[in-house]
Order: sequence, then structure tokens, then C-alpha cells
Amino acid sequence: MTFPVSLRFKKRPFPFRGPNSSADKKDSFDEIAYDLTALADAINELNNNQSVHEAIFAREYAFSRNSNAASNAETILRDEISSSSTLVMPFSFYRTDGIAFEGDNERHAFHLPMVGTVYPPRNNVLNYFYQKGLLDSQVVVSRDPTVTITEGGDYSAATQTTSDTSNMFNGNNQSYWYRKYAFPPSDDISSISLTITIDVPSVFGTDPNFLVAIPFPGMGLDIDALYDGNADNLVDDSAIENAGPVAFPIISGTTQLKFEITQKNFVEENGMKTFYVGFQEVDLQYVAWDETAISVTPDTTNDNHIILSFFSPEGKDFTALNTIRIDGECERINIEGYKNDVVDTQSTHLLRAQIETDDLISTSLTFDSGVNEIRLTCFLVNDSIVDYLKGIVIDTSITEA
Repeated sequence: MTFPVSLRFKKRPFPFRGPNSSADKKDSFDEIAYDLTALADAINELNNNQSVHEAIFAREYAFSRNSNAASNAETILRDEISSSSTLVMPFSFYRTDGIAFEGDNERHAFHLPMVGTVYPPRNNVLNYFYQKGLLDSQVVVSRDPTVTITEGGDYSAATQTTSDTSNMFNGNNQSYWYRKYAFPPSDDISSISLTITIDVPSVFGTDPNFLVAIPFPGMGLDIDALYDGNADNLVDDSAIENAGPVAFPIISGTTQLKFEITQKNFVEENGMKTFYVGFQEVDLQYVAWDETAISVTPDTTNDNHIILSFFSPEGKDFTALNTIRIDGECERINIEGYKNDVVDTQSTHLLRAQIETDDLISTSLTFDSGVNEIRLTCFLVNDSIVDYLKGIVIDTSITEA
């Protein structure tokens, strides 16, 4: 359907009278019938689109609310600080404030706020399931992989409705694949579990190595596990409750993806106990990581860095950075303290080899004159393992400014 709808009915040049002939009368009726049908189709399509967008907006609202939680928690910590001499500050990569890249080099670390993660710089991206035109960004090639859906229980008591699985792979975030299970309200079922197996087409001379997936409905569907490769290789950290958009580096040469998902939440719909399970997008990619991002030196002229700023509460100064804990992996973290944008001479580099998840790094770094900003420059590399950062928590000492 194309909007606005083009109507066929034509006004005849006979004021205050009807059609001038039988042929005119027949044509008028045909045009009116066509226009009524076209308008009815347009109304139905608008209603369907409204339902789609309402579901997407609901997901986006829930995701936005969840992704801002860490930032809100930090704000509360700042606002409620009183006589305490220490302050623990989390940094979530769902946010975009407090993040910078030094210099004008465009090939810095790649920040993906939709999934709350930072990766090394990348040169190029090829999508395996679709390609877009260079001029209008419309999908011009779509490859629909073979999808096998296995139910994890007996759901025969439900009335099932499903959409086209190709909606998962078309690069269009306004469409989605779903399967709806509508049970009688008396049914005691508490969850729906599915295994979704996707055979990866061979379309390029390179192998996929990165995956972005957007569950539907967002923030209400559990990803219990993700496997890549024919050998059922379990992707680390792939179990996520109430998952929003997620991203995973995967093994090169993957020919099959397998999602195990569970929906524990239902809605009342037309008097039925209704579960929705699906994906808005499963985007398999080949990412050409920047090959220069394989080593670092203690300065910020390298491409593969991201700079994070932590600011002290109003009227307070940092006197020490005690510990750093990261969620992810990175090669090195450099630390600098600033007082009103002037670097503190006590700043130092953290000369540390590969830093891994849950490493508690004791820095024992003091700022004798006090600083109101701590900057962490994190270096991410593409070596045998692709580095990533999902979050950082610092433990500081503070005093009156």
C-alpha cells in the first residue's frame, strides 16, 4: 500500500445532477467501489502498523528505562553523598555522556550504546542476511536462511499465530518475527521455551564473526543460551534475563546459530493468557577489525581507545583512586586526574597487561591537591581475542573541595 492513497473517482461536469449516461453511472459506481476498497485496505494496514509500532515503542521504552538504571544509580550516589569519605562510581556504556575520543582520528574504539558495549575499532562491516543500497539505504538483497523452531514443551492447548521468519533478517527494525501462544485463562502454564536454529548461508569469501540480536518483546524475553558453529559451541555470557539488544563476537566459520529462549511473562489478550516470543532482528556480520589495533603504548594517539570521565559530586574532590573493576576485557587503562581541566601532576599510567572481567585492580593512586575529574583511557585490541567493555566501577576517596 502506498500512502497517500490515490483515488479514482472523478467528478463529472454536470452540477446538481448525477451521471449523464449509463456508462458514466457504471464508471462512477466502479470508481466508488474501488476507492472504498482502497481506503479499507489503507485503514487495515494503518491499524496493523499501529500495532507493530506500539509493540516496538513499548519495547524501546522498557529498554530505555532499564539502560538508564546505572546512570540513575550513579546520580543518586552523587546526590546522597554526605559525610562519607569514599565513593563507588559505576559507568554504564548504555550512556553516551562522559565519553570522548582524543584527537580527530576517526578509527577509535567502536561504541555501541544500543547494547551497552565498546569494541576495538573496525574498518568495515558486511551483513550476511541482507544488503542495503548505497544511495537510499533500502534493502536490495535479502537472503532468508533456513530456520528450525523446536518447542520445549507441549503447547498444544494454545492457539498459535506466527509471522514470517524472514522479518528477523531483513535489516528493518519496524518488522519482526513472533510466535504468539494464546492459552485458556485457566491453563496453569508459566512459560514458553523455544530453540531457534538458524543455518548460516555462505555468501561471501569471509566468515561471519559478530552477531547483533534484538529480542521481541524487548526486556521481557530470556536468552538462556546462544551456540555458534556446528559443534554447539556455547558463547560466553550469552545467558541474559529480560534481554534487550545484545551483541556477541562469535567464532569465525560459524555455519549455524542456535538460540535457546524462554518467555516467562504473559499478557491478558481477548480473555486469553497470551505469550509472545520472537526477534525483531538477528543481524549476523563480518566485521573487519582494524588490524593496527593489536598493541598499545601509554599515550592516547592510538586509534583503539575510549576516554571515560568520572566527575566528583558538587563541593567534593577526589583524593585517591583506590580500585578499578571492569566487566569485559581490555589491554590497558591509563589514569589521569584533572582539577578544572588542568591535569594533576600525580597522574600516572596503569601499566598492566590484559585486564579481564572481575579483575580487582588496586591502583593506590593519590591526588595530593585533590581533583574533580578522573579520566580513564581504556585501550581495546583485536588480537587472539576481541576485547570488549560492558562496564567499569571505580572506588574513590573524596574530601571537601
